Amino acid sequence: MVLLETRVILPLTIDEFKIGYVYTQNRLRKQNSDQKLNVVDIKSHCYQKPGTNVQSQNLGLYTRKNLKILSSIPSWVFKIVPREKILLETQCWNEYPEVVTTLYHLPFLGKRVSFSLEQTVLADDDGKRKNVFKLNRSELKERKILQVDICDDKITDCLGVAATEDPKRVKNSRCPLRRGWQIKKPHICVYNVFRVDVNIWGIQTKAEQLILDNIREVYLKILRFTVCWMNDW
Repeated sequence: MVLLETRVILPLTIDEFKIGYVYTQNRLRKQNSDQKLNVVDIKSHCYQKPGTNVQSQNLGLYTRKNLKILSSIPSWVFKIVPREKILLETQCWNEYPEVVTTLYHLPFLGKRVSFSLEQTVLADDDGKRKNVFKLNRSELKERKILQVDICDDKITDCLGVAATEDPKRVKNSRCPLRRGWQIKKPHICVYNVFRVDVNIWGIQTKAEQLILDNIREVYLKILRFTVCWMNDW
């Protein structure tokens, strides 16, 4: 199993992040719909957050979706698995700003593969908290910490983003970001815990890293868009 904790500093307040993140998700959802990507909404409903009373308006949001991922699957898989079975099931519990839990499941691989974005914590700090997720001793031994710079050129090249989606080039009230921007206010840190577990002999390590890299890349792109699209939200 791989347990990765990422720490991403953003030039936003917590309230700004909540507004911008929801806007970005909705905008990307609309773009995906316009591009006719195979995303099927199965279920969506609000739920009472633990520790809140029934009259509280502070609700969580549960969503369940199926995504067809044919373009991401090697051709040899189709010889053993029917195309209609190749889905990525996602379940997400959103409780802003404290927790965002997303479970991913590949039904055609059964229980041999599991991966999740388990928690998200927003904090008004510079990403130096030692154990924000209160991991136990064994989890702390397994944990790898990755401090992510949203202006990293390697990330920009990897994602292939346009100037309007690059925080070093886009123009809004906080961008373009220059060297040393992380020490200026306002800024927050977005802490995440990713868990990946692959129980397939011979490919475990490579498969875990591949899955982790893909999840991290998609999530990082959303965070970058949240900053770069600030003028729109």
